[in-house]
Amino acid sequence: MTIRFSHSAIDDGTKRVTSLVWQGDDLVDWCQGGVRWDAQGVRHESRIMTPYPFDGAILSPSGNFVGIYCRTQTKAIVRRTSDRARIRELNRSYYFANAYEFPITFARLENGNEVVIYCPEHYNRLEIEEVDTGKRLGYPSSHSQRTMNESATNREEFEVDSDSDSDNAFRKPADVFHSLLSVSPSGKWLLSNGWYWHPHETVEIFPLHDCLADARKLDKSTLIPPGCPMAQSASFLDDERVLIGCGDEWFDDDENQIRGESSGKGINWIVVWKIGSPTYDRIVPLERQTGILMPISDRLVVDFMNHPKVIVLETGEIVHEWKELDSGTQASCITHGKSLPVLALDPKRRRFALHHEERIHVIQIHE
Repeated sequence: MTIRFSHSAIDDGTKRVTSLVWQGDDLVDWCQGGVRWDAQGVRHESRIMTPYPFDGAILSPSGNFVGIYCRTQTKAIVRRTSDRARIRELNRSYYFANAYEFPITFARLENGNEVVIYCPEHYNRLEIEEVDTGKRLGYPSSHSQRTMNESATNREEFEVDSDSDSDNAFRKPADVFHSLLSVSPSGKWLLSNGWYWHPHETVEIFPLHDCLADARKLDKSTLIPPGCPMAQSASFLDDERVLIGCGDEWFDDDENQIRGESSGKGINWIVVWKIGSPTYDRIVPLERQTGILMPISDRLVVDFMNHPKVIVLETGEIVHEWKELDSGTQASCITHGKSLPVLALDPKRRRFALHHEERIHVIQIHE
């Protein structure tokens, strides 16, 4: 099987690219204040300074907001993309924050409003908040909530009651470190690709509509892949199916660390799971560890371990690879000692952008 693709490179002498996000056909580095490269590769500077070492960014569904965060620290901010104004500052728990990716994503509600989903106080407690007001959703109207103080100067001060006894009585989250959050194409499901001790990566699915009505639905997922595989990477194929890359254990039976080596258990797979099913639709064994995965069709997926490569889902065959491009060694949300790539993924349009050796490489795949 062969694939067709186009490969272009933006070579404008740019040495520092911290994050990349697709906005239409433009690429934007929001961590550098919104520096933009248009479809012709022309660079457009930004006068906005971001005096903090942010290195990750995610765009809201409407494109009206962007979340800018430290991948392995505790800080994030939300900006409005139209005028680049800072709307809110977000935080997460310090607990093992240096070991795994900041959990954050956006979703759009039926009424058009957008929410940000993250873990503001506790590593294991997801919250859903309106982006522009800070109102926390899923709690009874009589219950204490974190709400934005509209009278505060520059809207920077908040009333915070979320650690009160009533909150702790209302929420009883399972002991899971949430990370790599994503929402299905229609907004039906929320996915958390996090981990629990000691360490075991996992995938959990939550019905987003139910969670908006009752935040306790975020406390424990009833939708987990069968057999609880070492689910390092997970992406929605569509509204009902998830693609999962399963990898080696962190420790063997004698507590020796073996992640990154062959465990001898043959558990490097790519699987396709229909949400809620007791079995997998497809299991593809591999002889190598996978990294970040980007599905581009029912048949093909891009794997970014070490360098980008296109894999046939039916067989595990590599049909093309770009060995000259370094895409890092990140396999999951746990990032200890890993080389983290600067990537912009666009599975819907079958393209990705990767910063490598002072160039931004743009790959468009034509199946």
